[in-house]
Amino acid sequence: SLNQVDFVLIDSLNANSGIYTWTVSDMGSNETPCWIKIIAYDKAKNQSEDISDNSFTILPFTVAIKLASFTAIPIKNRGVELAWKTSEEFNLAGFNVYRQGKDRTGESENRRTEKLNSSVIKSAGSNAGGSSYRFMDKNIENGKTYLYWLEDIDLQGRATLHGPVEVTIKSIP
Repeated sequence: SLNQVDFVLIDSLNANSGIYTWTVSDMGSNETPCWIKIIAYDKAKNQSEDISDNSFTILPFTVAIKLASFTAIPIKNRGVELAWKTSEEFNLAGFNVYRQGKDRTGESENRRTEKLNSSVIKSAGSNAGGSSYRFMDKNIENGKTYLYWLEDIDLQGRATLHGPVEVTIKSIP
C-alpha cells in the first residue's frame, strides 16, 4: 500500500501546465520497486489534487558507453589517427569527432571547434564487451597542435563529450 511508504521529496516547482522532467540520482537497483507520488497544490498552498494515479513514464538513464581509451597519434604521410575503445555500449547510435587547433604559442585558434565527420560514425551495436573504432584526420598542418574530442550519442539523441586529447605535429615528411 502506498500509504505505508515513506516518500522522499525530490523537487517542487511552481507550474502552470506542461511537461516536467525530474532526475533522481539514486533509485536503487532494478529490482527495487519505485512509486511516484505527485500532489498538486493551489496558490494558497492547499492540496487541490493528488495525481499519483495518473500515467507516468519512468526512464532509467544509463550512459551509452564506458570509454576505455581515446588516443590521437600522428601517422607518417597520413594524418592523425584517432582511436578509441569502449568497454561497454548500450543503446548507442554512434560518435562524432571534434577538433580545435592551437597556434604555435599554444593559444586556441579563434576558439573554434569543428566537427570532423560528415555523418555520425555508426556504433558496432549494443555490446557488453565493447568495441574499437578509428578515425583518420587527414587535414593537418606541420608544427600545429590539435585538441580532439569524442562525442557519443545514444538512441534518444543524448550526447556525452569525452576529451580532449592533444597531439602536436612535429613534421610531415
